[in-house]
Amino acid sequence: MSGESARHRFLVERLLDTVEIRHQGVRSVVIFADHHRFGSQLPPTIGDFTPDVLVTTVPATFRLIGEAKTRDDIETERSQRQLTAFLDHLSLHPPSSLWLAVPFDLAPRARVLIRSMRRVEHKDVNVEILPFV
Repeated sequence: MSGESARHRFLVERLLDTVEIRHQGVRSVVIFADHHRFGSQLPPTIGDFTPDVLVTTVPATFRLIGEAKTRDDIETERSQRQLTAFLDHLSLHPPSSLWLAVPFDLAPRARVLIRSMRRVEHKDVNVEILPFV
């Protein structure tokens, strides 16, 4: 995460806070994150991309990928390939979710972008756009 912007780091931190709040009562939750709080416990690479956050349980009963996107990178070709790879992966691991943390005013655009890249095989992946100020 060393090369990321301050805005991206902020979004990852809010994403992690949300994961921890929503899953605090779930037993056996394992969180991997590309964040200093998690040291070397980086999420595994998925389709040549490392998500900001990966959450699962042991044994695996659900899987969640969390990704932070800023105004500068949400509409790049790389981000679109990355999010598609994450949707493809999650579609193989039901039940699953993709959480996309974005600046508050970017949430409508993020919804449109995700909708445009979803394919029929992604239909069972829950997608949440998490807007933060």
